[in-house]
Amino acid sequence: MHLKLRLVLIAFAGIAIFLLYITESFLASLIHTKTALPAHVWLPEQSEWHSGMENGKCIPHNVSADALRLIDDLFLFQEPERCQPELFKEVCRLSPRIHAITCDNMCKSYKIGLIREQNGTTHWRRFINSQRAEAFLNRLLANGNHRGFAFVDCFVRQEQTFTQLLLLPPVVEEKRVASDEVPLSINIVFLDSLSRAHFKRMLPESVKALQSLEKSSLVDFRLVQSVKHRTYENVQALFAGKLDFTLNPFGVYDLPPEPLHLEVLFGAYRRRGYHTLWLEDLCWQWEWGLVKDLLALDAELPMADRWRRFQAALERAEVERVDLSLASCHVLKSLNAKDPFGKVPVVCFNGKLGDEYFLDYLHLYHGAMAAKRQPYISFFMSNTAHDPSGLRAKNLDSVLPKFIRSADRLSNTLTILLSDHGNSYGPYPEDTVDGKLELYHPFVFVVIPDQVRARLGPAKMDALRGNQDRLVSFLDLHYTLLSLVDPKPVVPPEHRQFRVNERGLWQPVPENRTCAEVPRLQPNHCICQGFEAPLTNRSFYAPLADYALTRLNEVLSMQFRRGNSRSVASFGACQKLVGTWYEHISEVRTQASSAILTMYVHARTALLEVDEIFFVILEIIYEDKNVVRLLSFDRITAYAPYAACVDEGVQLKLCVCSKRKSDMLPLGSVSFNAPSELDALGDSRCLEKVSRSHPDGIIMEIVNLCREEATVRIKLEGRNMISTEQRQVQVHPFAMHLLFVSIKQDERFKWDYRVYLKPIS
Repeated sequence: MHLKLRLVLIAFAGIAIFLLYITESFLASLIHTKTALPAHVWLPEQSEWHSGMENGKCIPHNVSADALRLIDDLFLFQEPERCQPELFKEVCRLSPRIHAITCDNMCKSYKIGLIREQNGTTHWRRFINSQRAEAFLNRLLANGNHRGFAFVDCFVRQEQTFTQLLLLPPVVEEKRVASDEVPLSINIVFLDSLSRAHFKRMLPESVKALQSLEKSSLVDFRLVQSVKHRTYENVQALFAGKLDFTLNPFGVYDLPPEPLHLEVLFGAYRRRGYHTLWLEDLCWQWEWGLVKDLLALDAELPMADRWRRFQAALERAEVERVDLSLASCHVLKSLNAKDPFGKVPVVCFNGKLGDEYFLDYLHLYHGAMAAKRQPYISFFMSNTAHDPSGLRAKNLDSVLPKFIRSADRLSNTLTILLSDHGNSYGPYPEDTVDGKLELYHPFVFVVIPDQVRARLGPAKMDALRGNQDRLVSFLDLHYTLLSLVDPKPVVPPEHRQFRVNERGLWQPVPENRTCAEVPRLQPNHCICQGFEAPLTNRSFYAPLADYALTRLNEVLSMQFRRGNSRSVASFGACQKLVGTWYEHISEVRTQASSAILTMYVHARTALLEVDEIFFVILEIIYEDKNVVRLLSFDRITAYAPYAACVDEGVQLKLCVCSKRKSDMLPLGSVSFNAPSELDALGDSRCLEKVSRSHPDGIIMEIVNLCREEATVRIKLEGRNMISTEQRQVQVHPFAMHLLFVSIKQDERFKWDYRVYLKPIS
């Protein structure tokens, strides 16, 4: 009896195993069909995808308790270096009431510095007493032969005591306006690298100033999605309505592929009789700012030619004046700096914050325009918040409140206070998810005085207020500004996917708009909860992280060999990256047939034991074959320190270098705990396979040890598998190339792969 029972049980077990095998084989076979997969088949820890909307509305992310503690440690209990107003000295002063300058006789002699129109540098003239200095300055004031400022050096005996930056109001050329009524003017102040959350935590007095305005005077767009965490792309969207979705974006230190097309917006305004002003706290003689973004930068030319080149670019961009911007070179030089980034704790001149000079000049400019009844569009970009510590932004709180309150008194002017993105560097964005998300959530505040509200009318004002809690972008703001001077704005086909209005924010934007419907250049995080589904860090994702880093190494090696054609090495001073860790993995699924995976990959090199962090974007496509590819990447950790040793031709944001050279072919590295295994490819004396096996995937590269180029044909088969799509690879001499990656698609089922590699002579 017991024997019969055992035989029955064994039979049932056999049937169960057979049914399990059939079921598994059937489910695995579904992976290879054209049928769209249900969400997260390959990410089983997630059960459902949603758009990041709650009851049809975007809900911004909440800050975690751990992030709040770090915020307190980094920002709230720390203070930045500040200017010392008590050191401010004034020898000459402008009296706006009588439109005259008076100078004290406290100095033994004077030197006055102005911009030389021949080459854009500061030219100095000496005066032996205050009367002569004063007379010269008043002649400047009358004839307008200045750029909005003059430096005044005060000498006691033979020693320079101090230098004053004296602001001079512009002489306004009167233009014919297209209508009898003076059109609305536009005043834009742009604070680079300051997120909405950081504005609120670091600038309490500025927040109070905004709150002190009448409710009807302030429009606060609370859900602004950044185009990218870099200034160029956001300004290009704002001024030109242009979006570059190239898969290989240019590096921060490279020239952009095309200039900022400021002429789209500025040109439309100038054709309606407006004046245009661009101010920035950057030196035109150095490598940042408008001179770079207009593709006018060429440091090899003589200064006079560089100046002419810059002036021609400004003219093409319809920038009428840059005025006080030209003082930045001398101000930064006084601080032994070429730019205000990083190394400068605070930009002060004669005891005053640099931003205070610019905001005071805007006041003079706006007053001069109002006196002549001339419309204008002015733009000032401040880089005070562009600071790795995140602390320097606090200095803005000493000058912004006055500006905000005065903006409400500009009776015919619409004022926009905005930022482009959050701070990219430092412990907060590098160490927390919250800091990374904050990068893409800037602010836009619009100050609308009574007279302006009356001119806009109730329909436009209602639309503005209604859009305050809807997801918006700089593309919306572009059409908002353009439509004020263009009676028939047209939204081109490539912008319709973003559901923008012809009149921008003067019309209601869709209440149910998602991050899939606003322009986001990758890498990028959505500011709405739930649009990106967070995933748990597990070894399951190691092959994907390894694949992303392998692709970056491949690009790095290719760039090095192109720039160093005589070298027989794959890598130079910029060394091969080896993976150590990956974190903050998220999935975005906007359609059933594909998914976007984002992750932060940590890597180091054989010679430098410091982790660098890369933000990578992978796309997985489910169709005939399940294919993975690297869409885009960015460097999170600072890479400016490597500028001194970067190889010729290598993009700096890929480089981790030292003066010591790495091995010619670094083959035996361990990446994400997976050792590299070497094996000859068949009978080839030149080609070596380098493979790294993970529990849920395999990466294989090919190395050419000879001087002749080789070609390898690939045939990859398997089940329950995501892979790269390559049929053959050309292997350059002494180079490493990715052959393929094969990764398990669904953790619940077995996976296997078979690869056939054949060298082609």
